[in-house]
Amino acid sequence: MPRAHVYVACSTTQALELCQRFAPTVVVVELLIHGDDGFDFLRVLAARPQGPRVLAFTARYDDLILHRAQSGWLDGLIWKTTAAAAHLRVALPILGDGGRFFPREVRERMAAFSGAPDAFFKIFSPAEQELLPWFGRGLADAEVAVRVGRKAGTIKWHRHQIMKKLGFSRAIELAFWAMEKGFCVSKLPLPPC
Repeated sequence: MPRAHVYVACSTTQALELCQRFAPTVVVVELLIHGDDGFDFLRVLAARPQGPRVLAFTARYDDLILHRAQSGWLDGLIWKTTAAAAHLRVALPILGDGGRFFPREVRERMAAFSGAPDAFFKIFSPAEQELLPWFGRGLADAEVAVRVGRKAGTIKWHRHQIMKKLGFSRAIELAFWAMEKGFCVSKLPLPPC
């Protein structure tokens, strides 16, 4: 592997500034970024022509990250386990050469998720999936409507359809489900960068 330069950012704003300044070949990102959504950062990176290869090195094990990894959002995914250092040594040169890297345990979990009949992407429409992060935050229909630019009645209808598909009778059940699946990551305080 050629000599590497490592830059560290503590926010998506800093990370984007570093990417603009140095045009990296590989970006390693934790999807639990201080106060930010790591997927928002990936969305911005993906919009750039000839952007860097993206490796998620993360503590997130939820269904949403598995789905997005399979959908091309990531070029690699390594979980923070005891095998992480060995995986990183293998992954970085592969990504640097334009390849992709998913360790066996990640590939197995991705296969199990995509084969599950109740995987969220199989039972919810794209419009319903878009609303799941808002429902996971426990927002009322009117609050969600303001944030996404739709009518409260439309949001109420989508919430009802989602809850019906999941067999839930209370909105709190939906909120916990959305958090468990990764649609709404807790904003717990993180240690200083």
